[in-house]
Amino acid sequence: MTKRPSSLQIVLVVTFSFVTVAFGILYLKRRGLPYNSEGRFFDDVESVVYHEQSLISILLITLLLFGLFMTTLAWILKTVKK
Repeated sequence: MTKRPSSLQIVLVVTFSFVTVAFGILYLKRRGLPYNSEGRFFDDVESVVYHEQSLISILLITLLLFGLFMTTLAWILKTVKK
């Protein structure tokens, strides 16, 4: 008889998956911006300056969230196999 995953596990895996995808999309959108030689991009519509250095932080957060997603998924699979 297999065990069902707990509500906490389901909530965590769904939350981590959505947030990981959101940060991944943010990274891909920011990576494609035409930064100038100083590493800045000014958005005329929103009046915001984006810095190229923020890409590293966004990528690290995305990878951390992906790791948490995979860890939670492994935890669920371990629980189900018991």
